[in-house]
Amino acid sequence: YLKTTKEGLERKKDVLFNQMKKASQRDVKINIMVPNNTDKSIIEDFSKVSSVTTSNFKDKSRFCIIDDSIMLFLTEDKKIHPSYDSAVWFEAPHFIEHFVSLFKN
Repeated sequence: YLKTTKEGLERKKDVLFNQMKKASQRDVKINIMVPNNTDKSIIEDFSKVSSVTTSNFKDKSRFCIIDDSIMLFLTEDKKIHPSYDSAVWFEAPHFIEHFVSLFKN
């Protein structure tokens, strides 16, 4: 699971798209959540390799959940220069379960 901002998805198109494509070919399930105002052409591109949903969340949260058991919670991307981007690593199943449920509702 990956929740990112509009700008974050644009960056991921340049940096991660090919790796995500390879992962999806190996049957890795990728779920992405982005804001409603995200560029539709980028959403269409990512829809070829993942499940993309849009949301009306007002927050700028960015996180990644791996295997429903590990979560990286990232800093807000507009206030931090990309070279200083940082994250907090969680391994807390009940906490992570809440964030996974955002993708399933």
